[in-house]
Amino acid sequence: MVKDEKAMHEHYKLDGVYTGEPKFKYHDEFQASAKETKKEKD
Repeated sequence: MVKDEKAMHEHYKLDGVYTGEPKFKYHDEFQASAKETKKEKD
């Protein structure tokens, strides 16, 4: 349930960005449904 649609935003995969502890309380939950980022071409 979302109380305010305007407050919604996208979550993207953060592979390798945050490692170890402490971990944000909802990190695993958010990353499970996060979108993949597009890889830039060299």
